[in-house]
Amino acid sequence: MPDVYDVDFEDERALLTKDAQVRRRYLRIFNKRRDDFESDLQYDNYLEMVEELIFKLVNNVDLVQTRAFIDKYRRDNQDLIARNQAKKADDDRTEAERVAIAERQRLAKLAQLRQQDDILEEQRRMQRRQEEAEQLLRIQKGDEAVARLRKRREKANRKKRKKEAAAAAAAKEQEQRSRMALIPVRPTYPNPPPAPIGVGNVSLDQRPQQRTDDRSRELRNRAAAAAGFRQRLVYQRALLEFEQSLHFAALQHGAG
Repeated sequence: MPDVYDVDFEDERALLTKDAQVRRRYLRIFNKRRDDFESDLQYDNYLEMVEELIFKLVNNVDLVQTRAFIDKYRRDNQDLIARNQAKKADDDRTEAERVAIAERQRLAKLAQLRQQDDILEEQRRMQRRQEEAEQLLRIQKGDEAVARLRKRREKANRKKRKKEAAAAAAAKEQEQRSRMALIPVRPTYPNPPPAPIGVGNVSLDQRPQQRTDDRSRELRNRAAAAAGFRQRLVYQRALLEFEQSLHFAALQHGAG
């Protein structure tokens, strides 16, 4: 493997790569810590010296003297370098453990958040299912209410039609009875029929006399009530029949 001093880096990218390689190699040697110095000034001077050495190595400045200085420093501080390397390894392990713990905590937190999201999503699904069930129940209740209302309306319509039909039948029956009351009835008389009033030698005393006793009146009232007619209508019909019989008798007498 060629030594880093013999590599000629011409462009900036190569220079940065060489700087990283030099730092990684020689910072393992120049690894003093702050607690190795009595003051911050001494520690800052040490860091400046290290940066100057790295600059010379990267830019090929005084390579012989710089390399000799590094070799002498390594021999003089061999024990300190070993201790600091061990401390650096411990620090790296501690940092790795800290990073691992932080990563586990992050993953645990992420899993907890996902679990909470799953719980919330399940709660939302349950709420949606409950709302859908309640909406379906309201629709079913509404349909049942509409069906009950429709049945009540149909029942009311049937009652109304039944009443209208009964009223129409009663009106028709009443009309038929009224018509029957006005139909002329041809009376039957013995042969020959009696002469009408004022015709020939028939006097007023020969007209049939209507019975006016209480028994006859009661019979007429019962007959009228049984037929469904009023008493006045019965009298009117009787008078009409009487007048028609007189007219018919006059016609018969004239023809004879």
